[in-house]
Amino acid sequence: MSAEEKEKGQSFLFEEFEAVTKKRWLDLVKEDLKGADFDRKLVWQSYEGFSVQPMYFREDMEKLAHLGTLPGFTPYLRGSRKAGSGAQTWSISQTHDASEHDTLLEEIRLAVTGGQRRVGLRFHPVLREAQDVQSMHNAPAGGVWITSSDAFGALCASMPAVDGIDLYAGLSSPMFTAAAADAKLKGMHAHYDPVTMLATSSSLPWTLETAFRLMADGIRFATDELPDSTVVGISGEPWHNAGGSAVEEIACVLATGVEYLQQLQQRGVEVKRASRFMRFTFPVGSTFFMEIAKLRAIRALWTRIVEEFEAGASAAAPMHMHVCGSRWSKTVYDPYVNMLRSTVQAMAGAIGGAESVDIAPFDDVAGNPGVFSRRIARNVQIILQEEARLSQVSDAAAGSYYVEQLTDSIMRHAWSMFREIETRGGIVSALKDGYIQQRLGDTADRKRENISRRRDVIVGTNKYPNLSEKALPAAGKAPTANTTLQERYHSLLEERGDAAAARAAFIAAVEDENANLVASMRDALAAGMTIPELHAVLRAAETDTFTVEAIPVFRAAEQFEAMRAAVERCEKKPRVFLATYGAVNWSRARATFASGFFGATGMEIVDNLGFPSATAAAEAAIEQDADIVVACSEDEMYRETIPDIMDSLRASPRPMLLIVAGNPVDDLSALREAGVHAFIHVKADAGSILAGIIQTLGIEIQ
Repeated sequence: MSAEEKEKGQSFLFEEFEAVTKKRWLDLVKEDLKGADFDRKLVWQSYEGFSVQPMYFREDMEKLAHLGTLPGFTPYLRGSRKAGSGAQTWSISQTHDASEHDTLLEEIRLAVTGGQRRVGLRFHPVLREAQDVQSMHNAPAGGVWITSSDAFGALCASMPAVDGIDLYAGLSSPMFTAAAADAKLKGMHAHYDPVTMLATSSSLPWTLETAFRLMADGIRFATDELPDSTVVGISGEPWHNAGGSAVEEIACVLATGVEYLQQLQQRGVEVKRASRFMRFTFPVGSTFFMEIAKLRAIRALWTRIVEEFEAGASAAAPMHMHVCGSRWSKTVYDPYVNMLRSTVQAMAGAIGGAESVDIAPFDDVAGNPGVFSRRIARNVQIILQEEARLSQVSDAAAGSYYVEQLTDSIMRHAWSMFREIETRGGIVSALKDGYIQQRLGDTADRKRENISRRRDVIVGTNKYPNLSEKALPAAGKAPTANTTLQERYHSLLEERGDAAAARAAFIAAVEDENANLVASMRDALAAGMTIPELHAVLRAAETDTFTVEAIPVFRAAEQFEAMRAAVERCEKKPRVFLATYGAVNWSRARATFASGFFGATGMEIVDNLGFPSATAAAEAAIEQDADIVVACSEDEMYRETIPDIMDSLRASPRPMLLIVAGNPVDDLSALREAGVHAFIHVKADAGSILAGIIQTLGIEIQ
């Protein structure tokens, strides 16, 4: 407080407390650690490749160049919308994939009545991947099935009024862009992202030359016919769902965006117009602050790239950002926990500045979302808007030393990886030479190991399992079988009759380098051709496609879910008997640990109040017809008691596995020789040990 303020009698909150400097705080913390290593105890070594301190101070912010920026101004780090321009409301989106049109429309109407403002349509895999309809028997079931312009127009005309429609049609996106003009869609997004489709599927049915021609023609077509839409999608989902870090996700997204801008420039589409018709999609995981920082960082870095291409272009076309919940983080078992994960993810998306957010139902990965789970997914966002008032704040994370520092660290490391990709010739070249696959694979391997060892906790899956969990009820209505859809398509062709003239006209357009393919698709669809027929023409014209090593996508919980599914398939679940004896404080603590350890597999757990001796515990295990016996006592007792337990178990008419809860490091060799199958403790590789036990019991893990 200044002398002038003191004379005026002004006071400030907490003025009597001395300001804590960073040095003083560090000194006090190190004193409390009593010689323990500060970095090992308190510093987080993130998957992003940088360390995160437990506390940040004002002086840490002095070097951050972005602190003086504002929402709605370049580099858009704090959001694309200006503060003070009204509520910062994002559109609540939800994706639907019912194959039956009546079911689809009923879902959409109910969702819009319940607060949904954008509608997402996820199309059938055959349409997304431009496959031959004859191959439908090999494709997964489910997905919106529309093959003609008339059917698409009828569906759109039947929908209630919304802010916009997101078409997740994959390689069919240019065809639906053509159909959208006749359907007079407003605020449409056609998610056309051929590079990420190449990365996940290994190849495309036509060359990248054709893919980029369709992209350029789509933007030119949309400029005249769909000026308020976006027709190019760039997604972080493949990189995120492959186990990549936020840094790797951003770097791959930036490199994909640069590839698209370069290809579009070569085809006569200027950067300002190209970026205007692009929308970016980012999955948001449960690492709350890191995900907020990721969304802020990518906007600033993309602005930098657009400026490098064309001065002033970024101011005219800030990034369009859509956020979805992370599929990688969701679980099949204990699925209600997904509601909590979704809440964290929706908050991160809102605070990170998303323009629209799509949170999947909590039971989506289990394959049976229904009315209740869809309503909860919408209501999570409605509460954040209406009750938490997050829609009333511009850049709620501004000024947080932690988030500002994370934003800067992500920007620097992502930019470094992005430049490495560019030195290799860009995203396509980096996929061809395996650099992207190796980077993502290394990070995924570290995540798998940490999940297996339970250093990374998945609540309800690898730790804190719900031992009394019951399976969710089956979905109310299953997707239409592929055979039915195939029959419906052939009936359409028979009713339509010959379309030879339309096919010939479209073939001529493909061969004419000056023709706009998307406009030609509109004409062909209007003349009665179907979307699969357009695919067939494009496939037939290609002879020089290439492949890359596909990026495998997975979910964090899959290893433990596979073990639990294997156990549940058993006619009789393996029985785990907790042989508790000795000091109560040790036996109870280790019984609790063992219960959670084996509970992650869904095995039957038989707990006990304690036995007077190890032999008594073993005899009780035999009486209970156990498959696995877990000795739960203190390490010092195992040397003497384990041989007695093994003598009793060997006399049993059926084999049993003996597991020791603890880590008696001085006696490991002797106890193994005595017959101990495995040792379980906080440092053990739970995933590996449990998989080994399950396989030893003769249970196949698929």
